[in-house]
Amino acid sequence: MISSQIFKFLSVGFFCTILNYLCFFLSLHLFEFHFLVASGLGYIFGLLFGYYLNRVWTFQSVTDSFKQKMRYIFTYLFSLTTGLIFLQILVGNYGLATEIANIYVILITTLLNFLGTKFWVFHK
Repeated sequence: MISSQIFKFLSVGFFCTILNYLCFFLSLHLFEFHFLVASGLGYIFGLLFGYYLNRVWTFQSVTDSFKQKMRYIFTYLFSLTTGLIFLQILVGNYGLATEIANIYVILITTLLNFLGTKFWVFHK
């Protein structure tokens, strides 16, 4: 069951990353938004779509409460913050190349997101 959920979770993440970048790209080039605004919009669209797909498909949760949505957002904000801290430590303190350090951060944040959504957001 968990391996199926991990596969679905990673699939949703991949799809949401594409949606995030597409929204960012269109906001930046079509609507000429500032790059930070465009990036924020992309992140929000990916996050919202990810919530829906993970709730319905990955974890098959019938609950759709405000509390659940807030837990999802908190999980991803916690993961983002943790990832940025680890990135700073790996690059700033250990001199690891940013591109390599970011791969470690992606692994850490993906694990945190999966554990948070499975055991805290969509737990049964």
